[in-house]
Amino acid sequence: IILRMAPIAVFFMIFLLNIQLIASSNLTKYSREICTAGRDEILFYNNLVYKIKKSGKSTLFKPLGIAGEVKIESTEIWHSAAPWRNQNSSEYFLTSGYSTLKHKTGLYLIEGKTAVILKDKCKFFKTDSHFQPWSCLASVNNRFNEASTVKLQATRKKIDITINDTKLSYDNPGLLKAGITVKGETSAMIWFSSKNVFISVGLLQKFDRCKMAKQEDYPIYITNQITDYD
Repeated sequence: IILRMAPIAVFFMIFLLNIQLIASSNLTKYSREICTAGRDEILFYNNLVYKIKKSGKSTLFKPLGIAGEVKIESTEIWHSAAPWRNQNSSEYFLTSGYSTLKHKTGLYLIEGKTAVILKDKCKFFKTDSHFQPWSCLASVNNRFNEASTVKLQATRKKIDITINDTKLSYDNPGLLKAGITVKGETSAMIWFSSKNVFISVGLLQKFDRCKMAKQEDYPIYITNQITDYD
């Protein structure tokens, strides 16, 4: 399957410009936080993450999973889904994972295939800077110990992502301090920690008006109930 991303929409270009131009200001991260997008919401409850959808008088809480590693970089807060309990915590693949980027412009969520690979599997033109050409090639296992091949090839003007037989190509990626965002029919989010590269591809959704979650924002049954997921 080969997908070629159309030119980035004007809205997303404005989004990237806003992210790059907003003055440096530390973001607040709450252990219980809720963000809104119309009738949809995303809830961070301690180490759990939920997607909330409201329809009429009903409210559906869909667990996205357990929050994995987090990186805070002044105006950016990145995080991705944690692995299953039986997976290697340093390298793993989720068929239904997610990554988020919180910024002054909002909170951005990508739901879809998520891979975490070691930086040792990558080559950077200059130290470990993603502002210079870089590439990665790794094989990571899912919860059933099945291997998936992940390949990335990136410059400042283009990035190619291959996950098994799915190939995605993007022009003009948005380069941020700790990661990369690109929008298309299938969007992508890539961010870097000191030891790993986190990749998610899938549906992009933006949430606004993030605030500390209060007890009325979540039902009593939301406790540490997620132990496994994919």
